[in-house]
Amino acid sequence: MQREPLAPLDEAEAFAAMLQHGATVEDVAAQTGVSTRTVRRRVALAGLCEEVKAATRSGTILLAVAEALTLGSAEEQRDILQMVDEGADLDGYDVRRLLTDEKPVVAIAIFPIERYTGTLTGDLFAEAETTYFDDIEQFVRLQQEAVEELAEQHRKSADWVEVLSSYSVAWWQYRKAADGEPGGVVVNL
Repeated sequence: MQREPLAPLDEAEAFAAMLQHGATVEDVAAQTGVSTRTVRRRVALAGLCEEVKAATRSGTILLAVAEALTLGSAEEQRDILQMVDEGADLDGYDVRRLLTDEKPVVAIAIFPIERYTGTLTGDLFAEAETTYFDDIEQFVRLQQEAVEELAEQHRKSADWVEVLSSYSVAWWQYRKAADGEPGGVVVNL
């Protein structure tokens, strides 16, 4: 006899239970015959709030939307579920954008990540796994401190250092210094 595969949420809860009883992700993968990446993705689903799990099981939202909702807190999940209940036509991409557009990606940090004490959110369902800083204010403060440290290093050897904080810099006003002419550094945060 063949067994029908478990629904993704049932699989998620089974994997999470195995992990809670001392198994590692690698153990679960070996015992179930799925990749460690799939185990991590399923376990992320186990962390959804109960309302989202119920909506996924009933078919109110698609699995892709549930997967994207793993990026949000329980409150954010409920807010987006309410939007869907009120008629919003959101797919997984839309939900992911709603939950991450304002959050900076860890890859752009110029400060040592160890300085960050807030929480991080990993998007296990993206094309390339991406991690975001949840505390935007702390990220900005640490990034500004790192820029100032960088500027201070350049001040030791450059004739001038300009730190800008803008989306667009008029690069036409800067040029490479000619021989013997004082040169400087532009740092754009």
